[in-house]
Amino acid sequence: MNRTLDNTVADSPEGVAFLTALLVRYREIGSARLYQAGHHLRLDFYLYRQLQDDEWTRFLDRLTLSWKVYFGLQRLKPETHEAFRGQAPYKDMPFLADEDGWVEVSTLTVVRDLPSVTLEEFSLVVALINEFFDDALALNEEAPHEDPDQQDEVIHRCLERVRAIPGEAILTGFRDDMRVLIYSSQEDY
Repeated sequence: MNRTLDNTVADSPEGVAFLTALLVRYREIGSARLYQAGHHLRLDFYLYRQLQDDEWTRFLDRLTLSWKVYFGLQRLKPETHEAFRGQAPYKDMPFLADEDGWVEVSTLTVVRDLPSVTLEEFSLVVALINEFFDDALALNEEAPHEDPDQQDEVIHRCLERVRAIPGEAILTGFRDDMRVLIYSSQEDY
């Protein structure tokens, strides 16, 4: 897995390692962003079609209920937990192409605060998105010979480090097949 950095993120190695580990582990995540001084995480999932209002409502209801149950069981009080849909922000993602040319995509975005997010929650959210949108979800190639348990351990360690030493840089990462690209951005959203 290749990793590309620009010089402005060299002071945020914890954030770079965390985003890289997350994107390698979950091929469903199209891009991930750490922002607000490393206190928030935004995960974008790309879909090959627009979401219909009724399917979005069903998904959001299920996600909200899943979060409520999970947070209750884990005794978590998250500061931020939201999901929304929209058009893909082309300035932050690689264009997707198929044999007919460029493909328009829509996004499903999940935003969480880093202090309360957990490794298990990543698995829960990704599984739920797979369940609802499997036919339309833009997937990256699987990393060859990667042990999911070992990848989860790496994510857990990186998450703990990024919580302990939040970075000042706004970092955005995305997967482009077998490469993970991380860059610094000035836009804080």
